[in-house]
Amino acid sequence: MATPEEYAALSWIGHTAEEVALAWGENRGGEPDGAGGWVLTYRRVQATSAGLQSASGVPLWAGGRPVLNGPNAILPNEVVVIDDLAKFWIGSDGKVYRYWFADEVFRKHLDAPGARPVRTYPR
Repeated sequence: MATPEEYAALSWIGHTAEEVALAWGENRGGEPDGAGGWVLTYRRVQATSAGLQSASGVPLWAGGRPVLNGPNAILPNEVVVIDDLAKFWIGSDGKVYRYWFADEVFRKHLDAPGARPVRTYPR
């Protein structure tokens, strides 16, 4: 059985929004949680045709909407696949009170606060 200290080291509960940003990258597209805080969702966006997402990881999805202009624009009639990878519920105190990860994140061992998924899923 894990001690409270060991559990805290493996859990995101109580970590700050800044620590989430360090691990997962900046995310300014949070939505209200209905209790004075917000929910940060990290997504992978893939288009069915090559070249729509840059090799540098520039996201095609910004602020909850598809990018419709610029070098990473989603072209008409393109199929875009959006996979939610992680969600963090941040309280009004700026700390994580709930989180969720896709199975893929667990399989790649990127769920711990010390992991740096931003290296695997560039933003």
